[in-house]
Amino acid sequence: MKSKEKIDNLLSSYADDLFWGPVRFKRGKTKAMIKAHPVRRHTPAAARAKLSATIRKVPEVNVKITGTSSNMSRLKAHFDYISKRGQLTLEDQDGELISGPEGVGYLRQVWRDSGHVIPETEGRYREAFHITLSMPPGTNRRAVHEASRDFAKDLFPKSDYIFVSHTNTGHPHVHLVVKAKDADGRRLNPRKQDLQKWRETFATKLKEHGIEANATKRQARGVYQYPVPKQVIAAERAGRKLPIREANQRKRKNKPLPQKVFDTHAKVIGTYRRIGTALAESADVSDRRLAVRMLDFIRDMPLQSVITKEKTKDKGKDKGRGVERSDPE
Repeated sequence: MKSKEKIDNLLSSYADDLFWGPVRFKRGKTKAMIKAHPVRRHTPAAARAKLSATIRKVPEVNVKITGTSSNMSRLKAHFDYISKRGQLTLEDQDGELISGPEGVGYLRQVWRDSGHVIPETEGRYREAFHITLSMPPGTNRRAVHEASRDFAKDLFPKSDYIFVSHTNTGHPHVHLVVKAKDADGRRLNPRKQDLQKWRETFATKLKEHGIEANATKRQARGVYQYPVPKQVIAAERAGRKLPIREANQRKRKNKPLPQKVFDTHAKVIGTYRRIGTALAESADVSDRRLAVRMLDFIRDMPLQSVITKEKTKDKGKDKGRGVERSDPE
């Protein structure tokens, strides 16, 4: 049996690799400094909780940047869309409620003139980010709305923003628009790791409102899907016929997966197995049970079934070639 301290350190390290990705350090830090002062995003308790939630397939949060506005013309169109031209009530960063075409129109003027002037029709910079926060069907819509409010307050404390819940789909979702430039003059410029932090924050806020939620990358769940352009998704939802080019883009999902997907999946499986080995050597019974459940989780991953099918095809081809070679001419 390994000591609890050693297992805890391994879990924190592996959970960071699996659920967050490599931690990047600022320039100037040597390998010795990194080794002496490692950064851990997951405490041992957090690592166990994340592993358990992932294995139990707890509903995953969805946080996406769906677009940006560089001028008032685009911002007006988005305000009209999320408010249904004033029919829905928007809420801003101060808790003020805005409704009706006149209220939304006044809000646009405030955004245009406050802090710095947003151009009417042209603009070089992103002046606002459009963000969607959603959960699977069946999730309490009120809880999603409240969690979204807390999410925005926590992540954008010095920015102007508005948000509103939509009920036009089975997925409870909230549209959030954040002004790119905050009160201190700093511009929002989210990167990939920022998006993961946003997902983690949204999952935490949902838990505070009684909704069990998880925020893991697809790779950690053995899931892969080809990216589909927004225009294609919008056309399909509206029931419009796809142009030839877009239709071909949709058909990409039927193509064989690239090799790098399988390479990444192999690394993920390797990390899970290392975690399982560590947990299996723990003196804690709950750790050993988690290790057993992890084996079932790995076996049922969607990509595992794809790999099994590919191996079956390859065996069939090899067998066919063998028979073909053995036939006399």
